[in-house]
Amino acid sequence: MIRSLYCLIVIALLLGTVGAADPQPAADPDATRVEIGFEERVRSENMDNLNDWAADNPDARRWWRFRSRLWARLNLGQRAELYLGLNNETRKTTEPDTPLKFDEIIFENLYLDLALNRQWSVKAGRQNLVRGEGFLFIEGNPLDGSRTAYFNAVDITWSPVQDLKLELIGISNPDHDIYLPRINDKHKTLIEWDEEAIGVYATDRTRRGQSLDAYYFYKKESGDTRDPSHPQYQPERRVHTLGGRLEQTVGGGWSAAGELAGQWGGQHPDTPIRAMGGYAYVKKAFTHDWKPTAQFGYWGFSGDDPTTPANENWDPLFNRWPKWSELYIYSQLPEKGLAYWTNTRMWHAEATVAPRPWAKGRVSYYHLGASHPYPGNPTVFAGGTNRGDMFQIRVDIIPAESWRGHVVYERFWPGDFYDGSSPGYFFRFEVIYTIKGVFAWN
Repeated sequence: MIRSLYCLIVIALLLGTVGAADPQPAADPDATRVEIGFEERVRSENMDNLNDWAADNPDARRWWRFRSRLWARLNLGQRAELYLGLNNETRKTTEPDTPLKFDEIIFENLYLDLALNRQWSVKAGRQNLVRGEGFLFIEGNPLDGSRTAYFNAVDITWSPVQDLKLELIGISNPDHDIYLPRINDKHKTLIEWDEEAIGVYATDRTRRGQSLDAYYFYKKESGDTRDPSHPQYQPERRVHTLGGRLEQTVGGGWSAAGELAGQWGGQHPDTPIRAMGGYAYVKKAFTHDWKPTAQFGYWGFSGDDPTTPANENWDPLFNRWPKWSELYIYSQLPEKGLAYWTNTRMWHAEATVAPRPWAKGRVSYYHLGASHPYPGNPTVFAGGTNRGDMFQIRVDIIPAESWRGHVVYERFWPGDFYDGSSPGYFFRFEVIYTIKGVFAWN
């Protein structure tokens, strides 16, 4: 039903709202312009011991990832933007060694953004959605890795005054791409099931030093592509999510932020859903040429209590991405799935420095736990609630306008949540080259 509604809304908006727009565009000598760009990203990723934390069971993985992007953006005045983006990511796995094969070319983005008047706008089509810190909204296709993060969505925005807006968002993300064609189609699974959602997201930036968000979303997950006998098979479920986020600057370089959301609903045939997730942290920015910062906080996602009839596992909604760790998302595969953040508690400490305008370093430490043991494969899970400890170090550099890159290393020491006791690691080296040109005329 939501998918059909999504399609109807897209067609109606693309065909019917142009005439509703204010016919007087804002005076701008560069009102009409075309931007054409190309980006090439090269990644080398290495990891070991992330599936079972057992050094005597070889599971090292090493590969190169080559992602190419080509895009064009057409701006007609300040009232309309048409964006088209193509994407291809080809991998060469070196351990275990597999041949390099050219992957598919896809439409990463294709949307029309219209400003109907001073208060109303609509953005319809394939687009990226990031809200807040990405706690709920940032990734629409977790199983294709970092190749894309798009949503098939309609975003209708009402902004009565500057820095205050209310959005109505409808989303349809099927398990395979069915909306746009693919070249050299590989029939990639983008997520384990079809996802459809509709809801509202409000943001208020009108108060100095304060950022306030509030939201409600209804989401349907159905048609799990796995066999019902699979241990991770998920029946059809409907989830309501209500929450908010507050960020406040308190002076002296100090700031604080927190977000809390509750979930309720049902899973077929008669399992109620009751879950909660959130975080809180404080941050201090120091006065120094190196711009050092320090941060300390806590993140928590409820887990299923086996003694109750409800399912208390937190549903990450659209947040299945490596916000907290590049390493740990692979360790979640034998639990709920890749980057499925649930039944997790994390204490976090972090420090950053920027010794040069083109260089930044970050060091992070996490202590991870669980609300309940996971009753999974006994060769992987041991029945405790201490997931383990993780150390991360990352260096980002931007040596020139068109070049940027980073190096990240993570190491994890498992606790009694797991049967294995061997530490695991993740290492990545990345370089990105971007070039674009803008052509403007009156």
